[in-house]
Amino acid sequence: MSRAKPKFIIVLCEGPTDQIALEGLLDDLFDETQVNFVFQSGDLMTSYDRKRTKSKVGDVVKGAKASLKIKDKDILRVAFLTDSDGCYISDDVVEDPGLVHAVYEDDCIRHSNKDAIIKRNHQKRDNLNMLINMPYTCNKKIEFKIYYNSCNLDHVTGYKRNASNSDKINIAREFLDKYVDDLPGFVKFFADDSLTSGKTEYLESWEVLKNGYESLRRHSNLLVFILDNYEYLNDKAKKSSGDGWI
Repeated sequence: MSRAKPKFIIVLCEGPTDQIALEGLLDDLFDETQVNFVFQSGDLMTSYDRKRTKSKVGDVVKGAKASLKIKDKDILRVAFLTDSDGCYISDDVVEDPGLVHAVYEDDCIRHSNKDAIIKRNHQKRDNLNMLINMPYTCNKKIEFKIYYNSCNLDHVTGYKRNASNSDKINIAREFLDKYVDDLPGFVKFFADDSLTSGKTEYLESWEVLKNGYESLRRHSNLLVFILDNYEYLNDKAKKSSGDGWI
């Protein structure tokens, strides 16, 4: 008897470190489902307006289908994993101290071009607000949801908000090494209240970021991604969830 063709969860992300740190660990949580990361260079949320961002998401999914040689029916859902980058903060806490590269703090963003950061924040949160409420992609054929790490992945996994590119790679690899043989620890890491603020429902997890300085603070709703796909978890993960994984 031939084996059933595997189903796929496609995760769109903004850089290779997301794939290094998370793809293998998330894939190991599922049984006959493959989790495949597809990353773009740069931030789709700040490169296009809302209409173009929506179509660009569809374009990236189409590219993933072609690369994996699969069809819409083979995809269980598409997730987009993004960094918050402090995009929901008030304009008046963006400062201009003459810094060439943006520096993220608990209560401000510092950069030499204050107006550019403000414009970027407005565009990113406009696109995010649109995608948060977009239930499908690819002509309403595939379920879609967007998830976040705040202020970015390195902040969440390595407690380092303003990491260099080389540090980002090291942090991602260290995180993978730490949890590759400890999936319960991986799930517990993202289930911690310091990251979730106790919010495990999709829409309410996004509301956390929209208050005050919270999109600069250390948060993640990756646990919501795991819970949203609970039915596809392998039996070990499902059984263990009742024993403290989740």
